[in-house]
Amino acid sequence: MLKADRNSWATTQLVVDRWYDGENEALARGHFAWQYKNGHAYQGTFMMRFVVLDGEIQSYEMFEDSHAIAQAWQA
Repeated sequence: MLKADRNSWATTQLVVDRWYDGENEALARGHFAWQYKNGHAYQGTFMMRFVVLDGEIQSYEMFEDSHAIAQAWQA
């Protein structure tokens, strides 16, 4: 298991390309990039799903290429 140390990477890009919203759900599609202290980088796409109730986010899910992120982090 990877230990998440916030000082191990820097976000170099975070862009929401598309936003969809429905009655109690919203989806955000985009791309992001990270630069790791080990000199490796990752860039890829993501999708986030938000469940909204009374205008507040109740929960969310994030979909990304976790395997590729882990490879860049551990390289």
